[in-house]
Amino acid sequence: MATTFNQVREQLEAIATNHKQINTFGFGDIWEINTSGTIDYPLMWVQPENSVIANKVETLNFKFIFMDLVGNGEINENDVLSDQLEIVKDVVAQLQHPSYVWSFTVDNVVIEPFTERFTDSVSGWVMDVSLDIPFAFDRCSMPYTGNTSAKDVTMVLPDTDYNIYIDGVLVNSFSLPTLKDETINILWQ
Repeated sequence: MATTFNQVREQLEAIATNHKQINTFGFGDIWEINTSGTIDYPLMWVQPENSVIANKVETLNFKFIFMDLVGNGEINENDVLSDQLEIVKDVVAQLQHPSYVWSFTVDNVVIEPFTERFTDSVSGWVMDVSLDIPFAFDRCSMPYTGNTSAKDVTMVLPDTDYNIYIDGVLVNSFSLPTLKDETINILWQ
């Protein structure tokens, strides 16, 4: 059975929920952070990005945002950045656990800091994550009515052009409808 987008989202939420230093998980567009209701910081927010299907792999791309409140006068900004970076590293390690349906390679994860953003004046880190999920191209499991086999599709093939040369000299040209496994017998007189 193929893994759904919702199943991946639920697993990401479980990672945040089970981490003892993350109090709130959010998912969606970044502008929804301010409209998501009361936030009990620290927050792990996941924003879906463009994704790709290629070479029997579905790559789901996400932007992970880790943040916490900064006190007036930025008195705890460095502590917030330090703590949130530790949480980022914990999540990166967890994403690699073999129990998930995805594979996550940590060859080069770029983690970008930010300070004093959003209405609540938070600081933290943003990282882009790509999760690779096997994709079987399984037409048998799709909800579809009717026959989708190739034998029911009418294909019009172009005519095949034939040129007959004798001793390097063109003596005849003609076209025939393209057929499968066609044999042409040429009789020499």
